[in-house]
Amino acid sequence: MKKYFSFFVLLLFMAATPAEAVLKERDINQTMAVLRAELENAYREQRMMMERFGRRAEAQHEAMMETMEHSDQIALMLYSQKEDYTFDLTYACHEATELYQDFKSHTVPYK
Repeated sequence: MKKYFSFFVLLLFMAATPAEAVLKERDINQTMAVLRAELENAYREQRMMMERFGRRAEAQHEAMMETMEHSDQIALMLYSQKEDYTFDLTYACHEATELYQDFKSHTVPYK
């Protein structure tokens, strides 16, 4: 019987220790105030992070649209040249290559 009692006391002590570690404030009102402040800070940080991600996505979208417009201009330049105009074709190919290299260097990997 003594074993059961000591086991019960040990179990009760183990269950009470984590509860005391969480509630270090004087009363429930102070506990709620601390939890509310922590929640407000977490919400503010989350909101700032979402705004930052939104601005980043918008900037990435604008850069992609500019790249597509420039690509369309280069395609028009390539397909409107005559076959005998070697330097014009070379220039258009060079522009296309530069656009591709610029695009590859500024791509962001998806996570």
